[in-house]
Amino acid sequence: MVSDICNEPDDSESLVRLLVYANEFDLRGLVACTSTWLRNAVHPQEMELIVKEYGKVVSNLNAHVHPDNAYPSVQDVLGLIKAGPPVYGKKALAEDYPLSEGAQSLIEQLRASNEPLWILCWGGTNVLAQALQHIQKTLPATEASQLYSKLRVYAISDQDDTGLWIRINFPDVLYICSVHGWGQYGQAAWIGISGTGLDNGGPDDTKISSPWLKENIQQIGPLGSVYPDKKFVMEGDTPTFLYLMQNGLGSPEHP
Repeated sequence: MVSDICNEPDDSESLVRLLVYANEFDLRGLVACTSTWLRNAVHPQEMELIVKEYGKVVSNLNAHVHPDNAYPSVQDVLGLIKAGPPVYGKKALAEDYPLSEGAQSLIEQLRASNEPLWILCWGGTNVLAQALQHIQKTLPATEASQLYSKLRVYAISDQDDTGLWIRINFPDVLYICSVHGWGQYGQAAWIGISGTGLDNGGPDDTKISSPWLKENIQQIGPLGSVYPDKKFVMEGDTPTFLYLMQNGLGSPEHP
């Protein structure tokens, strides 16, 4: 997962939600990135703060699941947190710009994985772009193609100028993205999950109101305490991983 966390509260909200479901996934990385809304800084420390609160409840979470489907330890999750390049978009692709620890970790996990590796993009995508460019420049074409074939990308819209660059230069990478007018998030398909005031259905507004969130999430335990008040939409990045939870109603490989 790559996130422009601290840009607005929804990334922190979605990270709390992801940790509640952490036993359903094989988490390989949590990378702080930039976006068009957060251009010159990354905030892995915010991820660490939330994960440490997860550490206070993980034993209770594990008390309610089968031991063969346990939640990861807080130490393991903290070890997944990395920083992407603290610059906007394609600036990270400049010839003299160093490979970020987030991109290096992505490459290492891609090589280590025998299964498809899903990259959940909650902000900009220059971490992925750096990794792809590095692979292209340093590996033989056949080996590079094998790595590309394992990538699956789910992006919450284009949030910097590398998303389109990736789709043009690496057309074989499976890339799911709601492409709409730049910045016109009301035109995106995922808005139906967390938007309000929709004419043709959508979420129950009472379940995403501030009083409901306070009573049912924020006042419940240490992890709930780091679930921030919503500013625009609640958990705008959660669709990336809800999509991967198996309920028998879809196939992630065939959106």
